[in-house]
Amino acid sequence: MLIRKLKFLILLLFFPSLLFSQIEEVERLYKNATVACFFSASKLNSYYDLQYAESILDSTKFAFSKLEKTHPKYITLSENINALEKELNISKEIATDNLNYIFPSFSLLAGHRVDYNFIDDTEELLLEDLLQSFLNQADPIHKGNLSTTSHFMIFEVEPFSMMHVGVLLDYISLNTSHYAIRPHEFKSILGKDGYERYISNGLLTEDYSKILNYYGTDNLLTISLSENGSFNSIFYKGITLSIINKTNLKKVFYKYTEQFKVDKSDAFNTAIKSLFFLFLALAFIYFIMFSGYLKYDSRKRILITSLKNLLRELKSFDHLLLLGSAIIAIFTFSELSKNIRPEINAFKGDLLSMLWPVGQVVTPMLMIFFIGFLIRYKFSRSTTSSPESLTRLIFISLSCPYLYLEYHDSLSQSTITDFYNYLGYFVILFLLIIPSITLGKLLSDLYRKNYQKKLLIFVESLNIIILIMVQYFVLAGDTIYSLIFLGISNLISLYYFRVRENEKNLTKITKNRIVDFDIMPNFISNGTNADIVIGDINKFINDAEKNTFILSGKQGSGKTRLLNQYFQIKENIQLFKGSFDDQKDIYDKSFGIFKHIFMDSNSNLNLPKNFFNRSTEAVKGINNVFKAVTKVAPIDVSQFLDIEDNSTNLMDLSSNLLEELAKHGEKTNKKQIVIFEDYHFIENDVDNKNFINALMKSYSKRIFFQKHIKFIFSYKSEKNIKGEPFNTYLEELTSLTKVIKSELIITNPKSFISKYCVKTDNLIVGDKLSPYLIEKLGSDSFSPLALSVYIKELIDEKYVVIDNNVLKLIKSPKDFVSENELFIKKDKILFDTLKDEEIKILISAANYGEKFNAEVLGHIWNLDLIHVIDILERIEDIGLINDDPINDNCYNFNNINFFKWLKVSYRKKQNNIEDLNQKEIEFDKRIIDYVFKSENLNIFSKNEIYSFIQRLEKLRNRVNNYDDKLIKLRFHLANQLFKSPEEKNGEGVLLLHEIFKLIKSNHRNFIPVIISVIKDCITQNGNLKILLDEEDDKTLLETIYDYILAFGNKKEKSDINIINLKNLWSQSLYKPQNGHLAFFNKSFDFIDYQSEDQVRVEFYKSLIETQGCISKKQYDELINLAFKTNNFQLLGEILRDRILRGNLNQKEKKAILDFCLYLESDELPNQNEIHSKKLEDNEVKIKISYIIESKLNSQKASNLSYVLSRYLEFYSLKKNHEMVIYLSSFAKKIALHIGDSIGLYNSLKYSGYSYYSQGENNNSLLIYEEYFCKMLEDTEYINIYFRDALEGVLYNCKALNDYSAFDKINQLLKKEAKFLPYSLIYSNPKRSLFNPDEQILSLLPKSNTKPIFKDSITSGYYNLTKSILECFIAADKDFDKAELFDLKQIILLLFNKEINNNSMSELISKKIKSIKPGEEFEKSKLFYDFINYGKKIKLIEDEYFKKQIFYYCKLLVGSDGNIHPNEQLLLLKLKDFI
Repeated sequence: MLIRKLKFLILLLFFPSLLFSQIEEVERLYKNATVACFFSASKLNSYYDLQYAESILDSTKFAFSKLEKTHPKYITLSENINALEKELNISKEIATDNLNYIFPSFSLLAGHRVDYNFIDDTEELLLEDLLQSFLNQADPIHKGNLSTTSHFMIFEVEPFSMMHVGVLLDYISLNTSHYAIRPHEFKSILGKDGYERYISNGLLTEDYSKILNYYGTDNLLTISLSENGSFNSIFYKGITLSIINKTNLKKVFYKYTEQFKVDKSDAFNTAIKSLFFLFLALAFIYFIMFSGYLKYDSRKRILITSLKNLLRELKSFDHLLLLGSAIIAIFTFSELSKNIRPEINAFKGDLLSMLWPVGQVVTPMLMIFFIGFLIRYKFSRSTTSSPESLTRLIFISLSCPYLYLEYHDSLSQSTITDFYNYLGYFVILFLLIIPSITLGKLLSDLYRKNYQKKLLIFVESLNIIILIMVQYFVLAGDTIYSLIFLGISNLISLYYFRVRENEKNLTKITKNRIVDFDIMPNFISNGTNADIVIGDINKFINDAEKNTFILSGKQGSGKTRLLNQYFQIKENIQLFKGSFDDQKDIYDKSFGIFKHIFMDSNSNLNLPKNFFNRSTEAVKGINNVFKAVTKVAPIDVSQFLDIEDNSTNLMDLSSNLLEELAKHGEKTNKKQIVIFEDYHFIENDVDNKNFINALMKSYSKRIFFQKHIKFIFSYKSEKNIKGEPFNTYLEELTSLTKVIKSELIITNPKSFISKYCVKTDNLIVGDKLSPYLIEKLGSDSFSPLALSVYIKELIDEKYVVIDNNVLKLIKSPKDFVSENELFIKKDKILFDTLKDEEIKILISAANYGEKFNAEVLGHIWNLDLIHVIDILERIEDIGLINDDPINDNCYNFNNINFFKWLKVSYRKKQNNIEDLNQKEIEFDKRIIDYVFKSENLNIFSKNEIYSFIQRLEKLRNRVNNYDDKLIKLRFHLANQLFKSPEEKNGEGVLLLHEIFKLIKSNHRNFIPVIISVIKDCITQNGNLKILLDEEDDKTLLETIYDYILAFGNKKEKSDINIINLKNLWSQSLYKPQNGHLAFFNKSFDFIDYQSEDQVRVEFYKSLIETQGCISKKQYDELINLAFKTNNFQLLGEILRDRILRGNLNQKEKKAILDFCLYLESDELPNQNEIHSKKLEDNEVKIKISYIIESKLNSQKASNLSYVLSRYLEFYSLKKNHEMVIYLSSFAKKIALHIGDSIGLYNSLKYSGYSYYSQGENNNSLLIYEEYFCKMLEDTEYINIYFRDALEGVLYNCKALNDYSAFDKINQLLKKEAKFLPYSLIYSNPKRSLFNPDEQILSLLPKSNTKPIFKDSITSGYYNLTKSILECFIAADKDFDKAELFDLKQIILLLFNKEINNNSMSELISKKIKSIKPGEEFEKSKLFYDFINYGKKIKLIEDEYFKKQIFYYCKLLVGSDGNIHPNEQLLLLKLKDFI
């Protein structure tokens, strides 16, 4: 004891502040704890109040634990703290059975917490409430309440606060007639000392006496305000009312009261933040998951996104309706629930106490659901009963009550919500998604009376109970249990999905099966002409000259099964097979069918994975194994080319594919058979059609392809998918290849059915079923597929059962589905379940097409897009249509047969013909109206544009501005077609013909489009030849020209004439023998050019007049003019032309070249530097790199390609081979990218020569091989321009002493039925890079081996062919060794025969003599003989042979460099015959 006293004495002497500060802290906390416990008890111990009191008490105990036990107050404080803790525990034990404790936010939700203040000053409100509590009491002196009587009053505040006095004074003055004495009055009545006594609460009896006398009153009321222990956000004050009488100047106590008030402003702010966060989370989940932004593509098994859907949904009025409904429901419930509430200390076992939490959990959800449903049903244009609409409504019904409860819970708490609570909030909302979806689907099905398994109804009922439990635990403040039950709910929902998915799969399996046994394992030929078709296929396979087989037949007639069985037993055949049926998943992908055919695991073709995905920029040539070995450029050129290059070049791609197929056939010694089934579906996709066209065009050009590859096309009879004649695309096939046609026909249905019923090892067809089938299906419209489907339907409808492997007909069906409707029976049943509005939408969709757009349907019926999509989603949900996962708002019919029935049969059945026609007209008019209101035609596919054109042509004058609209659509389509390399097909030319049949003066606004089309034509074809190749008196180009000249403005007229001048020069049309010279002379004579075009016109005219030999003076004048007009593009063209054609030395060429390079770098040119500009080699490299890295457009890329070609020529002559190789890598990539074949050839020629000069013969040889193959791919005839490539190959072969590369080229030529002509073998070598004195002939290897051709043309045609060729040689009355050389090569190629020079010379001389001197050629014997030969040619069925004859005749007449008019006449006649 003594030691303790000493310790205390030491602390007191040396650390008094520490000792007293600790005891003060403990006492302060103890007081706060006492107040908190009292406050909790006053509110009957709500959960958060008790929790708060416990936390303050824990803080007190922690501070007390640091107090020295020697402190005099230690024992007392310890006893007090323990007593308080016991009291709090007892309160807690009592509270655990009360609602106030079980549900933390109960007192707030039930409206019991009047002590909470959220916005105003809490202390002021407490003072006013205390004062009002007295005013509501009886007056101690007069009758009535204090609120209605009048007295003099004194307010005493301890501790004194002028603010508190002011609040009390203001309140009493405003709300009563009492007179409250103000502080300044005390000073005037009592003096300074009296005022000091007033503010220190020490007024004396003398002071009261003076006050009574001053106011002349007998009584005075004193109201004393005391501070009872307010802390933190809890305000605790008391108020005492006393009476002072004139006869007794001492205070007489009358009444005391006290109150608590809690400042909840921080909690309110936190609750608002929580609510805002939850609302954002709710909106995020709602719009991401339920707006169509995220959608699961079941076919691809991936989630896909659509920003367009999201933006559309954000604009929808529906969501505001739904949100408004939820707010109305929650507000209504909140107000109503406060009128039906248990007491704040209600026992949990009371009936009302048990009903209250159920009502708080269930009622808001039900109110939101039903109010939302009714409001949306009344005001929304969307279908309220669709699964999607109900899912959204259920999600809002589950989540909004959760937000409501969480808001009140956050408001009730005494502490601030932490981050983990927010995370929990989000997780709970997220976990409501899947249950909402499953409940939405179930309720939609129940609402529409769709069948549901009892198991699923039970499962989802259980799910509803669990979701109610989730809300219950949210109300109880138990987040963990909420999450656990939500997890269970999600598992149940996933089970629901699993069951539904199994049902779908089972349905799919059921639909696909006929019976449990395969009752038709092989093709049945009975009752068909299958033997004839098989004979046709045999003939096709064995006929070397026939390369395309077209098989037709009714749907389900057995075409596929026949082909399968036929090729199963064939050897030495590699089969590639696929279908154009767009119901297959592969159809949706780019090149999907072709990837499926040629790249799946069974194809054995081993194409690279990106074969169909890349743009074919790299030159594969005819022989892809030849690749250039050039050094890699220091930068990637392609990434800097700002040129459209997104589409695959179909011609290149098709050629590459055929090359791979042919090489595979050559390697495996197997014929490559490619089968395209369901070719009638080709109309559904222009891209597929274009690729087939490109494939067949490439195929028709190459004998190598035709030798190893054959095609089979099957299609449904002579009808397309719309039931119209399917001829167009068949004509395209037959015009390109040598075709055999065959049709599979059911000749005797009864015979087929009889065989069908016995052709099985596993199943016996019962005695009654077989005759029944023959009776019902033995009509002319019978097909094997219909038989299979019919049996399946009989089994499904329980008319047929399987009993001990016997198919028994147990009862005869009455009014069973007709044979014609077999393929749509299920769809019709589903269709009959639709509402009138849904039927209306679906019929209009069928009118639009097999693929349709929701926006168009909305326009047709003047409906909101969201509403239309809701309807379509309902129809999709039952399985009649499919959503296009790639294109927003697009759908297609699942069953093409149902589509046709709906489009034709159903509508005819429902309407008379006149009404039907009127409806179709109105449909078409509204579709056209939509098209032209959209303004942007680019949103429509080519197929849709074609369909719009057809609709317009059908409507004609029923549509306003018919001609304008039709021309606009055709121009749009032509504009697209001419931008494609495949426009060489002529589809755009046909459109231009149609346009210029209708075009009038008021359509002049389309002239810019016309000029753009012509420019695109030049870009894709190099010239305007396809617009000139006409047999009419007036070509299409002339028609276009005349129109622009008649109706164009000055600039447009100038543009078309400049185009004409350029075409005149580029095609050498200025030569006298040209038939179009008079037309082009119009542009030459035209004078009204734009001022800015004058210099260009002068340039073109100079080229034409001088035939490319412009003088130095003319060049200088043109350059001066270009400078004056600041036309630097034209300046570059003139300078580059001068480098090529001007008589310049190498130094002058280099200076101008360097100047051109400066022009392309966009530096301001100085005219004086044209001949003085000099760049070092390194500067040239830097400048080129700079130009490329600055992003090249197509014009600059073309300019640079030309400049690079000239640099390659310059550096090659300078023997700077390192520079040539460096620049050629750039030149090649740019040329490939912009389609500059001359630039490509130059890059290969000069780089190959540089490698040769450096002794790198292998690299050089590979480049020259590629060069030759690329030319062979691009050029129809072998000519003198092949010289550079051929001599490069031969010089390298000679250096390596290995001619195998030349042998490969020779073999390649033989495969293509081509040869090296005389003009090439004996061509002038003066332009040779290698040796200007050595001809190709001297480079050819010496060989005594005669070529042997395994595949030669039928020898029976030999004499006829030779006679025709002789006529061509003799027609110009001249016969030279070049023609004889080429003639021998042709005969050798065609017939594997060598001819004697002397005998051939004699025969040709006789034919020359048959043309008498002075005689008109057309009256000569030679011409008469030729006509007879032509008639014989015409009788030959072998179209391919006839085309080959024409090809060689054309080649032969050009062997001497000129085509004589007599030769031209024979060519025209021969063309007519073939």
